[in-house]
Amino acid sequence: MAEETAVRQALRRLDAALQGLEATAAELAEAEQRRDRHARGHAAMAEDRARLAEQLDAAGARAARLESSRREVAQRLDGAIATIRAVLGTAESGSGGAP
Repeated sequence: MAEETAVRQALRRLDAALQGLEATAAELAEAEQRRDRHARGHAAMAEDRARLAEQLDAAGARAARLESSRREVAQRLDGAIATIRAVLGTAESGSGGAP
């Protein structure tokens, strides 16, 4: 009978150890799933960052082109204004001021 009690106690300890092992395996699996989710999230953020950096570079290049165009248009307008003033000045001096 003592032998049977010892075997039952050993089986209980084995059962408890197996339950602990199963619980630990489940926790490890959950931790690995969390790690994988974090890794996927990190990869997605890295892709977003790269895409945003590319868009920022493109926007900066476009802004530089627009600034260059703005300067060119301003110079052309200044030239046109000067030409119009010169023509108006010539027309006024050619008319002698008489209506």
